[in-house]
Amino acid sequence: MAQMTRKRRKKYRWNPVRRRQILTGLSCFIVLALLPGIIGNMISWFGSNERSLDLADIFGPNFHPVALTERDDLVRRHRLIGEDERATVPLATWNRSVPPLIYIFNAHDHEVIGAESAATYWIGEMTIMEVSRYMADLFEGRGIPTFVEERLPNELIEKRGWMWESHYRASRVFLEEAIEAHPSLQFFFDIHRDSIYDERIRTTIHDEPYATLIFVMSEDHPDYARNFEVVHLLIEKLEARYPGIMRRDYLTDAMTPIQSWQGMGNTSLFNQDLSENLILFEIGGPTSSVEEVLNTVHALVNVLYDLIVQ
Repeated sequence: MAQMTRKRRKKYRWNPVRRRQILTGLSCFIVLALLPGIIGNMISWFGSNERSLDLADIFGPNFHPVALTERDDLVRRHRLIGEDERATVPLATWNRSVPPLIYIFNAHDHEVIGAESAATYWIGEMTIMEVSRYMADLFEGRGIPTFVEERLPNELIEKRGWMWESHYRASRVFLEEAIEAHPSLQFFFDIHRDSIYDERIRTTIHDEPYATLIFVMSEDHPDYARNFEVVHLLIEKLEARYPGIMRRDYLTDAMTPIQSWQGMGNTSLFNQDLSENLILFEIGGPTSSVEEVLNTVHALVNVLYDLIVQ
């Protein structure tokens, strides 16, 4: 009997392969049973109107997240990791038989010139976009087809819920769409007026009033040296033809017509990584007169025309 019992126990001993199969099946059953709850918690977290972003890994151990509204959270996500969407305002139709060569835009579309004083900083005789249209008219009069961006970065910033300082990001959306729609574009001019008020923003050349110029350049992209070559050539020709039109950098007080930025990543690219011929002009300041600014625009177009057609 004892011998028969031992044989019977051996017959029902666990098979290792069978055991693994049973344990695997049990694990899958547990996971499937818990999965709906896990998914529900994830949906609840992502769908919450009030939530915080865990950004300690980005900002360091002293970062303390705060409760954010859905809109604020969207702003922060776009600021850090978001990708730009297509512009919501359609690109202006180019209905000419000849393709455009120049694209003029204003990353800071809110700037004005002809303000009476610092107290009327945002009230002037002419907007910076009107300056762009004037420049385009001068180029067109010389037979160079010119595209002026009429869409406003401020409107796109508001619609996307971006930070106020996202003007270069908004104008980049417009730029990339214009480049895609018009491969003929070769020159890109971002027209600004500076924010200073003192007499450095004006000069007299050949008894005529001019607004002084400075160029803003980025060193935060691999091809910045090519941008600098173009701008240095332009400065050389401007100073030879219009002596005194360039002013010094107010940040360093050095006698340089270029205000150079680096070490700030995408914030200081000024979109110049898109083309070696993308130039950011600072013309005068808020209290520059319309006559001063338009005289300087004439000077710019005269010199740029020579560079373009040479």
